[in-house]
Amino acid sequence: IRRGALIPAKVNEEHFWLLIGISSIHSEKIIQALRDYLVFGVSRKDVCERYEVNNGYFSTSLNRLSRISQA
Repeated sequence: IRRGALIPAKVNEEHFWLLIGISSIHSEKIIQALRDYLVFGVSRKDVCERYEVNNGYFSTSLNRLSRISQA
């Protein structure tokens, strides 16, 4: 596992909000979906359904956060 890797259910909520703060992600739906996935460990399928977000857009946003976290 890389240093700074984002592992579902293992991301501290404060760390999550710091990453969101410096990211270019502004969609409330995506932010909430990412939070449920990374902080609380809710499955990717469930967060995409719950917040009505496209899985591809979710993946792109998750990759953005991952790159920031590993920088």
